[in-house]
Amino acid sequence: VGLVGAPGTGKSAAARMLLRSQAAGTACVYAAQKPLAQLRARLGGLEGAALTVVYADPSRDPVGARYLVPLLAMQLAERLSSTHDHVLLVLDDLVAFTQAAAELPVPPLGAPQVVASALDAAGSVAGDCGRESALTVVAILDLEPEGELVPTLRALWRGAEPALDVALPFSAALASRGVLPAVDLDQLACGFAPSYQPPLFRQLRAELLRALLRSRDLAARLELMRPLGLHVEPQDEEELGSSHAARALLAHAEPRPAPELAVLLVAALVYHFPSAAGRPPAPSAVAAFQRALLGTVRTGYPALWEVLSGAHCLGEAEASVAIRDLAEVLLAHRLDFGFTRPSL
Repeated sequence: VGLVGAPGTGKSAAARMLLRSQAAGTACVYAAQKPLAQLRARLGGLEGAALTVVYADPSRDPVGARYLVPLLAMQLAERLSSTHDHVLLVLDDLVAFTQAAAELPVPPLGAPQVVASALDAAGSVAGDCGRESALTVVAILDLEPEGELVPTLRALWRGAEPALDVALPFSAALASRGVLPAVDLDQLACGFAPSYQPPLFRQLRAELLRALLRSRDLAARLELMRPLGLHVEPQDEEELGSSHAARALLAHAEPRPAPELAVLLVAALVYHFPSAAGRPPAPSAVAAFQRALLGTVRTGYPALWEVLSGAHCLGEAEASVAIRDLAEVLLAHRLDFGFTRPSL
């Protein structure tokens, strides 16, 4: 997995969310090039046997130590794979690692080769006696692939990109508007659904991508019309604001189980948010709406909630029925929430 984007867009924060979301028994290794005090402040609440931090202080440690950080983390993750069913390796500050490699007269391995080999090592491995273990590697890349890159960073990206199964883009424009982590959903509206994705979420993914493309086209059209002095219809402005609220509905700061994800995805697809026209919704308002919505479905429709809890067991036809039933329930309650209630 690659978290890719300009500095200051929330990639490290997203990685910490991944660390917090891991199930008990998962071994986590975090590699960074930051002072110890800063790491302690950012990783507060994550300390323990399940997390090992490999770090170098750029202001104190020599270049050789900074170069060794990801290599030592990779070796540690490999050893932990022999004793744990799942290991999560997070390689932060890879641009700083690349700079350290460039400062060495003759590094044993170039930074692009190190990062590519770490990403290629991810996956499931069958060990002795038929035991299987999984290694997940998250690479944090403070660069914009579409922008001008210095040769060392261009080589780093060219080495990492082919080895990425998932590249999650982060947008500086979103970060400037206070959206953090600034995951750019528009950049995700391409590619293929993962083969392991259950039918229910594969169908929702297809609908979500269509909605993202429609809202992206609408935003581009309105952006072209305004400088030309062309009249913008109020309903188009309202539709664009509603699409922004729908995207905000997908944000969450903690891991969510399958039924909660399904409810929020369907809500983002079927609801219109008239109150969001002209201004982005406040995160606190979105969180309150999420809690109220999930509580309504969980307590009012236990049979449907149980079906959604077994989403991974549903076939294509059963998934379609579950999505339809959930959409009908949500639409029946659209007037219960100020977020979705039409303004008079």
